Formats: sequence, structure tokens, C-alpha cells
Amino acid sequence: FKQKTAYEISACLVGSEMCIRDSGQAVSVSMDRTFVDDAGLRWIIDYKINRHSGRDVQDFLDQEQARYQERMQTYARLMQAREPGPVELALYFPLLMQWRHWPAQAQ
Repeated sequence: FKQKTAYEISACLVGSEMCIRDSGQAVSVSMDRTFVDDAGLRWIIDYKINRHSGRDVQDFLDQEQARYQERMQTYARLMQAREPGPVELALYFPLLMQWRHWPAQAQ
């Protein structure tokens, strides 16, 4: 992938916009954070600054995971086309100090 720009989300979070080829067409995507850990697992993390005022935080996280599932899976598919291997997807909610992660579907 070609990294085009970097932007600061907050003082401690940095993301990047990438131009990736998908079936011969250039696709521009913005992934907040992606890296490969020491075990060779690719992580794709999307930071969410959504506020939640209800009581059931886990229900809110379930809803957010369902809401962003397709977008996150698209990120995984694009990355796996360039670098085959396992991918873990995650949503991080810094305002809630919570996160949700799950394995990407195999391509």
C-alpha cells in the first residue's frame, strides 16, 4: 500500500490514509491504526469517539461492532490481498476506555 498522508486524531493516536488497489482499481481508505504484532497477526483498529449515556455498555459495543462489521471486513480483505495472513479487527472507544476485537473472516 502507498501511504499518502498522516493525520493526528488526538495527541496520542495517529492514523493514515492509504491508496490500495482492489481488483485493479485504486481505492482510498482511512485506517486509524494497522500493524503486525510479534506473532505475525495483522491488527486493524478503528478509533470511535462515540458517546454512550445508557447503562448497558456491552449492548452498545455489540451494536457498534455490528454497525462497523462490513467496513472493517473490507479493510481486512484489502490488506489480505496485499499481505496474506490472519487479521484481527478492533474498535477502540477511548472515551469509554473500552474496546471490542474479533478475527476477520478468512478470504
